[in-house]
Amino acid sequence: MKTITFLYAILLSVGLNSTYAQSTWTQKADFGGTARMGAVGFSIGNKGYLGTGNDDNYKNDFWEYDVETNAWTQKADVKGLSLTNASGFSIGNKGYLGTGNDGNYTEQFWEYDPELNVWKKKAKFGPAQKGWYQGVGFSIGGKGYLGAGKVGVGDPQKSFWEYDPLLNTWTKKADFGGSARLGAAGFTIENKAYVGTGSDMQGSYLKDFWEYDPAQNTWTQKASFEGAGRRGAVGFSIGNKGYLGTGYTGVNYKKDIWEYDPAVNTWVQKPSLGGTGRAYAVGFSIGNRGYIGTGRNSDGLLKDFWEYTPDAFSGLTVNRDSYEDANTSITKLNESVINNTEHSANVKFNFEDQPNAVSDLSDQIFFDIAHLQLAAEKEKQTVQVYPNPLSSSATITFFLKEDNHTTIQLNDLTGRKLQTLLDQYLVVGNHNVIFHRGQLSPGLYLLQVKMGAQLEVRKLVVE
Repeated sequence: MKTITFLYAILLSVGLNSTYAQSTWTQKADFGGTARMGAVGFSIGNKGYLGTGNDDNYKNDFWEYDVETNAWTQKADVKGLSLTNASGFSIGNKGYLGTGNDGNYTEQFWEYDPELNVWKKKAKFGPAQKGWYQGVGFSIGGKGYLGAGKVGVGDPQKSFWEYDPLLNTWTKKADFGGSARLGAAGFTIENKAYVGTGSDMQGSYLKDFWEYDPAQNTWTQKASFEGAGRRGAVGFSIGNKGYLGTGYTGVNYKKDIWEYDPAVNTWVQKPSLGGTGRAYAVGFSIGNRGYIGTGRNSDGLLKDFWEYTPDAFSGLTVNRDSYEDANTSITKLNESVINNTEHSANVKFNFEDQPNAVSDLSDQIFFDIAHLQLAAEKEKQTVQVYPNPLSSSATITFFLKEDNHTTIQLNDLTGRKLQTLLDQYLVVGNHNVIFHRGQLSPGLYLLQVKMGAQLEVRKLVVE
């Protein structure tokens, strides 16, 4: 039996073909509620959530999007709060929504539990003064962040606040690195956040772009957004790339979409949104797909909803032509290899019955190594923790070969559970979970990661 072994980083291949698919937008089922602008959206597991906003009335309805059935289901209304231009994010298996304009502006903040389909009132947003709207929200690890925006009828702001769901408290963090603004957009990639665009108190439409590091509590200016300055844009991230687009420039409603690569600090324009230009839409990602919907333009309010598929290799196939033996068994990789965590490598043929037979050097190929390893080693799933030992926090990285309910819990050496770090349904692909040491005493612990039926345990050292 002849088999193919794929080796990362060097070596050989024969007759290797790759099919490259360009990124695309596909229209999905229209949003289930009325057409609107200024809504809030986020994703939890493999579901998307969208609600509130303005359809000429302040809204409090809330909807769930199922990617598998391409259908919207109405969920519990946001309790006692109809508003527009609020901010939101998700942490673990909960969603958070608050601030915004309810006619008087508000600093209220709410938690949504999709399992129970209930809303729970939480501590008022950080400053707890007047009201806050058109801010930007995101989450990193187990914390949420909200800032910039505008206080009531006052001037734009640049302060940022961190929300701890375990303590139900807000803590002021470093001010945003750029000028005060409202209507900014952002996204998170691994353990960093990226925020930019918006408009300032002079009414200028901005395009500067900044990175926030919560570990250092610092903002660092990055390459400016390559599109026109704007406010009311949307952002989302897929893998290790961020996407930002749509919005209003003061003249036009935009539909252009740009991809940001933090590794090289560059922007690349991607295919424009399939629908019309718009501002104050909603954007989020689920797995390796992005979604944009609702908003407004010069023709009125919108409710269409679109799915973005990033650049991908649709498969890697080895030519049979070089081997005439009818009994040859050729391995074919049919995994969709998303081109957003790019690696370079060569591959080779390795024959079990002819160990000295190897092929010539292949051309260099680019791919996501986690997907490639999955196709070649279907049963291998690994969990990595870095740094380990840790002093304050660590990143837990793992890859799912299929959609699965995943739990991560921290145990002591007797097996007694100390904390649940993750408990939710996740889609296929790479995932990162940030673990914060908190008040945990120095010592040796066990990190238990359960992915469907598979269980992996890692030692965790806290210094």
